[in-house]
Amino acid sequence: MFEVIVVSTGEILISDLATGHEAEKIAIRYSNILGKKCQPRVMKADNWKSREVSRLLGGAYTSVPFDRNDWFREHKVYKEHFAHVSKKELGKISFTANENDGIRDIKTHMSPGRYLTTFYSDVLCRQNIEGIANDFASRYEPLHLNFATTPDEIERIYMNGPRSCMAGSHPQITSSVHPTRVYGAGDLAVAYLSYVNENGKECISARSVCWPARKIYGRVYGNSSKLIKALEDKEFKRNDNDFEGARLLRIKENDKFIMPYLECGLSVKDYDDEYFIISRVGIYTCICVNGFAYIAVECPHCNRTFNPETSMISVIIDATNEEIRYCNSCTPMITYICNYDGLNHRGNPILMGNNQYWSPQAYSQFGFQCEGGSGKWHLREKVIIGDGIAWSREFFRKNGKRCIHCDRAMTRGEICRCNEVEEQIPFDLNDVTT
Repeated sequence: MFEVIVVSTGEILISDLATGHEAEKIAIRYSNILGKKCQPRVMKADNWKSREVSRLLGGAYTSVPFDRNDWFREHKVYKEHFAHVSKKELGKISFTANENDGIRDIKTHMSPGRYLTTFYSDVLCRQNIEGIANDFASRYEPLHLNFATTPDEIERIYMNGPRSCMAGSHPQITSSVHPTRVYGAGDLAVAYLSYVNENGKECISARSVCWPARKIYGRVYGNSSKLIKALEDKEFKRNDNDFEGARLLRIKENDKFIMPYLECGLSVKDYDDEYFIISRVGIYTCICVNGFAYIAVECPHCNRTFNPETSMISVIIDATNEEIRYCNSCTPMITYICNYDGLNHRGNPILMGNNQYWSPQAYSQFGFQCEGGSGKWHLREKVIIGDGIAWSREFFRKNGKRCIHCDRAMTRGEICRCNEVEEQIPFDLNDVTT
């Protein structure tokens, strides 16, 4: 490679010229324009590195996704290769293989897996290389938009695609049939992007449940930006609330129905012996991750339906002592937790002397009112004074005493009736209820 310089100053006017003949012609032209002697010369070896740095920093090159990782930047080849995303061969890494290629501005192109295995296997294990290579491929490999419509195809996408509560063999899924198979009833499909990795295996980089007839799609998992663009190029629109009426397969296991965590609705209702349909007021709730639907229960406060096993809380109504379920959202707003039994109650809590809140039921069985005026307390805090007056331990500690001879509890100014010498002791912190 050649460059043209101003002889008097050494200023480099242009570089990266392929031949000396080309450089000589440009030097003559600059000499005439500037009125200064210019001449061609072979580029110095280090000049090509400055060129590559400026291309990376200036945005001419697209940095690899792992460019900020220490294992990459601290490696001995980092400042020799200037690795970046290849524009010439999609899905590959472009780099400068050696000094001679750098001077001549020649690039080598490799798949990410091969590149990392060749140069970084001393700092990366095989599993790490595979994961990084797959991530690279999902970003830069040519991606293909597909639609899975049958139960088998849909299950395959979920088993091998982006992570979620319904993906793969998730430990929370307890149904024997993969719950996403119910999408294959004919109305819905799973849109997904795929690419073929360097081992020839199809990889799923993004997915979304969609309704092709209505041109709508729901939440996107994985490489969302690319799938959204691919769908919207086909005039699909994001709409999570317009899936009502779509059919789902009716698959029963023992006494329950198979159902995924429904990404496009909260519940379903009966359609016929073969199908359910999505409905916002269905009798089966579908926001569980174990693979089953449950009969929905209406929250008496907000009037919405929920899964009673995962989305509702039992509440004791203080006025009637009956137990009613409210949804997880409403419960904190309309109830209190009794500090005695730890349960949710609805009603008027009782403030105890230690600033705890008790339900009326707990207080009636296990509480008392201090007659000294220090509030309501647990029975274990009771101290009997004189002929049956109930004080709290807290109030007795400040205002009472015990006879040193007969251990009788009394007020501070009282003289014990045991007729012994008037020697009294103050309240003992280890005092127990009498």
